Amino acid sequence: MQRKIHVFDLDQTVINSDHRVKPLLDSDNNLDLQRYKDEACKHELIQQDSLLPLATYMQQLLQQGEIVVICTARFMSKSDYVYLRKNGLRAPLVLSRDQLHKHFQAELVNKIYNSSDSKYKGYYMDLLKAKFGNNSDFIIYDDHQGVLAVAREKGFTAIDALQLNAMLDGAYRQGMEDMEDQLYTENEEIIDCVMTSLLGNGCLA
Repeated sequence: MQRKIHVFDLDQTVINSDHRVKPLLDSDNNLDLQRYKDEACKHELIQQDSLLPLATYMQQLLQQGEIVVICTARFMSKSDYVYLRKNGLRAPLVLSRDQLHKHFQAELVNKIYNSSDSKYKGYYMDLLKAKFGNNSDFIIYDDHQGVLAVAREKGFTAIDALQLNAMLDGAYRQGMEDMEDQLYTENEEIIDCVMTSLLGNGCLA
């Protein structure tokens, strides 16, 4: 049986940080890292972030002892980790821009750091495959279409967090039975599992 590795993005996947991140995105949805560090990383701003519906599923996976990894474009600060711990989202392995030097050779760090989000996360996807083995089942949850495309190329199951959060939000408002006709996607089984887990039927992907 293949073990499942759940890889979660943070911003607009499990955390709504629109109030401080959205003004800093370029036309391809990539983060302006320098402005992000200068303008958006103040402790009080980070603590004003809110949770998206998919955060509850990530919390469940962590509580069940499933393998959960955070892969984020953020340069993580102490305030970010405070927020994760406070909200039950602190995964054992966090892959972020400030952690690159721990995982890659020095001559590669600068190149990866300054890459687009999809290329940057592609390096971390390769790292995860080397760490956990090609026989693992990798499921990535991300809102960035470029990242999802790279994930599919590398054999990951790619879940569109924007779509899934919208479906979960609708399900909470309307009830699971009204959402069934929206589940016919390329990842129907996993999306159905997430939906039923969060709506009380006990399935974990």
